[in-house]
Amino acid sequence: MSTYDFVNPLPDECCCLVTKDVLLEPHLTLCCGAHLSKQVAEQFKAENRPCPNCGDTELSTVLDKSVQKKVLELRIRCSNRSSGCPWQGSVAELDAHLAVCDHEATACPYTCNAPLTRSTLKHHVGHECPQRPTTCKYCNHRAPFSSLAQEHHSVCPGYPVTCPNGCGRDRIERRLLPSHIAECPMAAVQCSFSPAGCVAKVSKGRMQQHVDDNVSSHLSLVASKQAEMMEEIESLKKMSHGNEFTDGPNNIERELSEVTSRLDKLEEQWSEHLAEQSQLVSSLQTALNDQSETIGKLRKKINDQDKQQEVIARLENQIEELQKICAQKHGSAPVEQPKEKKSTDTIEQPAAAKSERKISVPVQQPAKTSPPQPAKTSSHQPAKTLPPQQVHETSHAIAEQHSGSSQQPVKASIETEKPVASEQGIRARMKMYESKPQSSERQGPLQKNPPTQPSIEKQDPPKGGSAAAPKPLASQPSKVKPTQLPPVDLIMTDFAERKENEDFWFSDPFYTHQGGYKLCLKVIPGGLGVGAGKDVSISVYIMKGEFDDSLKWPFKGDITLQLLDWAKEEVRCEKVISFNDKVDLDVSGRVEKEGRAEFGWGHPEFLSHAELASGRAKKIEYLRNNSLKFRVPKIVTFSK
Repeated sequence: MSTYDFVNPLPDECCCLVTKDVLLEPHLTLCCGAHLSKQVAEQFKAENRPCPNCGDTELSTVLDKSVQKKVLELRIRCSNRSSGCPWQGSVAELDAHLAVCDHEATACPYTCNAPLTRSTLKHHVGHECPQRPTTCKYCNHRAPFSSLAQEHHSVCPGYPVTCPNGCGRDRIERRLLPSHIAECPMAAVQCSFSPAGCVAKVSKGRMQQHVDDNVSSHLSLVASKQAEMMEEIESLKKMSHGNEFTDGPNNIERELSEVTSRLDKLEEQWSEHLAEQSQLVSSLQTALNDQSETIGKLRKKINDQDKQQEVIARLENQIEELQKICAQKHGSAPVEQPKEKKSTDTIEQPAAAKSERKISVPVQQPAKTSPPQPAKTSSHQPAKTLPPQQVHETSHAIAEQHSGSSQQPVKASIETEKPVASEQGIRARMKMYESKPQSSERQGPLQKNPPTQPSIEKQDPPKGGSAAAPKPLASQPSKVKPTQLPPVDLIMTDFAERKENEDFWFSDPFYTHQGGYKLCLKVIPGGLGVGAGKDVSISVYIMKGEFDDSLKWPFKGDITLQLLDWAKEEVRCEKVISFNDKVDLDVSGRVEKEGRAEFGWGHPEFLSHAELASGRAKKIEYLRNNSLKFRVPKIVTFSK
C-alpha cells in the first residue's frame, strides 16, 4: 500500500490494477489500456504472464506520462505529521520538504543514540549531549563533556583547589599547590628537638614560638638524653673492665670518649644558640624603638612643612591682590618702562639696611580693559619699591582713590613679621615667576612685552578621562610619572553565545603607559571559580611587549576596570585589579614567549548575572547588540 498521506481520496486511474498502490511510474497496457506499476509490468513480462485485465498473452506496456503528471500533482501531507509537522503539498515537492523538515528524525553526530529531530539537534549538540566536545576553562584541554567533570577535573593542572593545611587559601591552581605547600605558614613540620625526644609537630609559622615556649622542656629532654647516653657509656666501660669484651677494649674506650666529647660540644652549641637568640631579641627591640623615634621625627617635619606651605600660599595670595590694586591705580596714566629692565615680582634686601625688606610690584593693566594710550611724557619711570612697613598703608590709600569707580576696591595686606623660612619660600616663588614664558594676551601698559601674571592653568582633560593635575610649584617636590595614555574602550561581542557555550573572550592588547607594560583582558561570561554560573568573571593577562627590556619585573600596579551603560556612557560597575607582592610570578612575571601569560589575575565576581538581567527594568543598557562595553580609565604602576 502507499506510504503517502493524501489530502483527498486517490482516483482509480492513479492506482495500479494489481497492487492498488499509487502509480509513481504508470505503465499503460497496449492490449486493453489498463494501468500497471513499473514493478508489476516488469515482473509480468519476466514471467511471460498474460495481461491481468484482458488475458492477452503478449503483454506490452508504455509509460503513461499524462497519468504520471496527475499523480505528481496530487496533494499529500508530510510523513512527519504525527510528530507535529503541518506541511501540505504535492507529491513532487515531498522530497524537497523532507530535506528541511524540522520534525524529520536524525541521529546525533557524536553517536550518543538519543532520539532526535532536526529541530532539537542543535540544542542537543550544544548543551545536552554527554559526548559533545568541551574545552576545560581552567587549562583549555578538550574532552567529552561527561568525562570532563568526572575524570579530567580530578587531574586538571589549572583546577582550583583548597590548601590542605587549612591556611585559608581556596583558589590555588593544582599545578601551583606543591610550591604553596613548601611556603605555607600552616604546613606541619617536626620539631627541631625531635632527636632529643620532642614529638610535637607544629606549623612553620609557629615553630619559633614553640621553641621559645618550651625551652625548659627541651632542655630537660636534652639533659635526659645526655643522661641516658652517659649511663650507656658507663655500662660499656664496666663491661670493658669486666673483660666481657675480649677483643679491642682500647678501641671501645676511645669511641666512648669521642661520643662523650661530641655530647659536650652539642650542649655547648645549644647554650650558645640560646644566648644568640636572647641577644637577637634585644637588638630587635632596640631597633624597633629607634624606628619609632625616627617615624615620630618625620611626622613632626611633615607637619612643619605643611604649616610653611600654608604661610607661603597666604603670602602669595596677598601679593597677587596688591598687584591687582596697583594695576587699577595706574590704569588711566600708564608710564613706559625702560626696555632694558624687566618688571618682575621680587623681594630685595638693600645692602645699606638688611633688616628693611622691599617689595617691587609690577604695574599692569587689569584684565578685560582696553589698551590705554601711551603717556605724553617721554621719561621712563621705573617700578617703585616700597618698604615693607608702607605696603599695607599704600594698598588702603589706593583702595580709597578707587572708591568712586564702578569697580569694587580690593584690599590687600602683607604681614612683614614672618619666619625666615617663609621669606625664603617667597623668594623662591619670585624666581619661578621670572622664568615664566611671556604671553601677548595680558601685556601691561608699562612695558612693550612684560611677563604675564604667575598662574596655574588647568589643562583640558583628554577625551573620556579626567582633568590633568596642575603642574607642581617650583618650591615643592614633584614626582616624575610615566606619560599616561587615554582611557581604553573594549567591546566584547556575542555575549549570550559565549555564556551559553561556556566560552571566553580575550580583548585586543593595550599598554599601561607610553613605553609601558602590554596587557589584555579575559572575560568569562558564564563565570569562573566562585563566580561560575552566577557572575561575569574578568581578569588581566600580561603579554610579551616591545618595551619589556626597559621595564622592571615583576609587574606591580593597580588597573581600574569599568563596565559602561551604552545609552548614558555612565559607569555601572568598577573594580580595581591589584598586582602586588601576593601575586605569583607566573601571573606578574615577564612573558618570554610570544603571546600572553599562561595565567591571569582578576575578579571572579565582577558583575552578577542577576544584575545584568535587571538592567532593562532599571533602564540600564548593559547590553547593546549582544555586546558589553568595558573601559580601562586608569592604570597606576608602582616602582620597587
